[in-house]
Amino acid sequence: MLSTLSLEVADKLLKDGKEEDAKAYREMGADQLRILLSMRGETPAMQIKYSDITIANGKYEEAMTTLYEVKANVEKGSMLYFEASKRISEVYARQGKWREAADYPEFLSITAGFNSRLVKEKWPDMEAFLNKCYDNGAQRPKIGAKKEEPKKEEQKPDEKKPDAEQKTEEKKPDAEKKTDDAAKEPAAEEKKTDAAAPK
Repeated sequence: MLSTLSLEVADKLLKDGKEEDAKAYREMGADQLRILLSMRGETPAMQIKYSDITIANGKYEEAMTTLYEVKANVEKGSMLYFEASKRISEVYARQGKWREAADYPEFLSITAGFNSRLVKEKWPDMEAFLNKCYDNGAQRPKIGAKKEEPKKEEQKPDEKKPDAEQKTEEKKPDAEKKTDDAAKEPAAEEKKTDAAAPK
């Protein structure tokens, strides 16, 4: 494929320090891919390859549009989804948007782990990439941090008490009333006795 050949030449020129020539060959490769995409239809694999060229040429917005389109059209757990997400993170890093660059590798580190087969084979320097994001201002997530429970406030005298406490207190006046009535009864009987007594 001509686009692949032009990219290989661009890589060699770049290694030789000929950035402008390398960029011209990458553009040639991008043109060839655009023609293929229009003829065959936009397959996610070809779109990713196209985004690689646009990233290398510094056309980040165009690359991001293509990569987000890939993510929207492939299954979330697929290799194409991974490849598009990885490249999105790398573009954000190139733009200095470190918080956004860290999002996907953080997610991947939690769900798959740094030692997972996927990460070891397809993104072996992901941990170093993530640390670079943190070194440049992305905030590390606080995983496993305990949430503080709100302190129970002491009950103020004028606040309503729970129903169980209210019922207990409602019964108390009746009990006190009975005690008061019992204390009054002997006094009433004494009056009767006094009234019945001969004078």
